[in-house]
Amino acid sequence: MSVFRCRLLWIGVLAILASGCGKPEPEPVMEPHEVDLVEAVALLERGEPEAALVLLKRVVDQVPTNAVAQLNLGVAYEAAGQPAEAATAYTEAAALNTTDARPLELAARLYMGVEDWEGARGLLDQANRREEYSPRILTAMGVVEYRAGSLDMAEAFFDAALKADETYASALYNAAVLQRDGRKDMERAVGGFEAYLEHAAEDDPRLAAVRAFVDSYQSAPPAPPEPEPAAPAAPPVESGPPAHVVKALAESDKAIAGGAFDVALVTLKQALKQGAHPDLQWRLAELYRQHLAMPQKAEATFETFATAYPADPRVADIPSDKPAPSAAPPAAEKPFDTTANRLWIRARKAHDEGDTARAMELYKAALEQDPKLFGAWYNLGLVAKSEGDLDTAQQAFETALKLRPEWPDALFMLAVVVHKQGDDERATDLLDQVLIKQFRHVKAHYLLAVLYAKAGRRGMARTHFEHVLRLDGTGEFGLQARDWLKENQREPPPMPRR
Repeated sequence: MSVFRCRLLWIGVLAILASGCGKPEPEPVMEPHEVDLVEAVALLERGEPEAALVLLKRVVDQVPTNAVAQLNLGVAYEAAGQPAEAATAYTEAAALNTTDARPLELAARLYMGVEDWEGARGLLDQANRREEYSPRILTAMGVVEYRAGSLDMAEAFFDAALKADETYASALYNAAVLQRDGRKDMERAVGGFEAYLEHAAEDDPRLAAVRAFVDSYQSAPPAPPEPEPAAPAAPPVESGPPAHVVKALAESDKAIAGGAFDVALVTLKQALKQGAHPDLQWRLAELYRQHLAMPQKAEATFETFATAYPADPRVADIPSDKPAPSAAPPAAEKPFDTTANRLWIRARKAHDEGDTARAMELYKAALEQDPKLFGAWYNLGLVAKSEGDLDTAQQAFETALKLRPEWPDALFMLAVVVHKQGDDERATDLLDQVLIKQFRHVKAHYLLAVLYAKAGRRGMARTHFEHVLRLDGTGEFGLQARDWLKENQREPPPMPRR
C-alpha cells in the first residue's frame, strides 16, 4: 500500500447550518430544498450515498447556485463510486464560491487517484491562491510531486508547509516518508518521524507504524550493506521522449491536420526552446518541406538534424533536391501558396530581423486577406506590444484567443498587455487561467508573484516566487525569484508557551 495514498484528513460531509447563542428566537421554517439538503447530509453520515444523491440532485435542480449543495453532491457522487460526476460537481462548487478551497482540494484528490498529476497541480495551485500559504494545501502539492517522481519539488513544498506551520503533522510525516523511501536517508527519516510523533494527534492511524519504525531503527540500526560484485552491464533502458516533446508532437499533428501550419510552426519552435530532440527537429524540417513550401529552410533544418543526430536512421531518408536522371520533374505543390500566407512569411522575416514596424504592417495585410490566421494575430500582438501600441496588441491577443482558446501563451501575453494598461485585477485573473492550462508556465508564475508583491500580498508572492525558483533554477527568472525570497525571508510564528 502506498504510504502517500491519502495523508490528509478530509471531511466527507460538510456542515450546512450553524446555531448561535443569546435570546431564543422562533425556529425558522425551512424551505423544501433546505429540508432535502439536511436530510441528504444525514443520509451521507449514515453511509447511504445513493439515497443522498436523489435528494441532492433535486436540491441542485431547484437552487443551482447553492455552492454547499453542489459540494455535498460531489461528496455523494464520490462515495457512490462515480468520480467523474464528483469532479464535475466539485468544479461547479468551486466556481460558485470563489473563496472556498475545499472543492478544489477534493477534486485534486480525484485527479491524484488516476495519476493525472498536471490536473492535480493546477487545482491545488488554485486552492492555494484561495487559502494563502496554507500548510495543508502545500503538503498536498508536495504529495503530488512525490508521486509524480519529482523528489526535489516535493521536498521544497514540504519545507514550505513547515515554514508556514512547523508543527503541522501531515507535512512532518510526508517529509519523513520522502527521506525514508525516496532519499533512502534513514537518519533524516527517523528525525522527521520523531518530530511527527511530537505533534501527531492521538487518534492518528499512522502512529503505531511510525513508532514501530523509530523503535526498531533506534534499537538496532541497520548494518551497512556488504559490498557486492559488480553486476554484468545491462543494456540501457530506453525511456520515452520528454513530456514537452510528446505534447508538441501531438499539438503539431493536430494543427497540421487542420491546415493550421503556422500554429504547428510556433508549437515546434517553442518546444525546441525547451529542449532539443530529434523528433522535434525532424518534424520541423518536414513541416518546412511539405507544408510551408520553404525548401531552403527545410534543407538547413535537415542538415542540422544530420549533424546533431548522425546515428539516427532517418538521416538516410533525408530527401535530396536533385531529381534522379530518369525521373520526370515533380509537379509543383503549393499548399501554402496563398496571398495571406505569402504576406505572413514576409512578416515573419521582418519580425525575425527586428523590423517590428514593418512586420506589423505585413501582419495586418495578411489578416486582411485571411482574418482567421491565428499566427498572424498572435504575432501582431507581439510586435504591437513592442511598438507600444497596447490597444492593437490587446485586440490582437483577444482575437487570437477566440481562434485558439486553449493557447496559453496568448493568454499570458494578453495578461502582460492588460497589466501594462494598469488593470492588475484582470491581469491576475488571466494569469490564473494560464496556470490552469499550463501549471509550469514560469513567466506566468513570475508575473503573478510580482503583482501579488505589488499588492502587498506577500504570502501569495512568496508561493509563486518559490514555484519560479523550482521551475527555472538558475535561469533569469529563477535568480530574480531567489533574490526576492532572500530579501523577504519568512520567519515561523513563535511557539505558544505550555
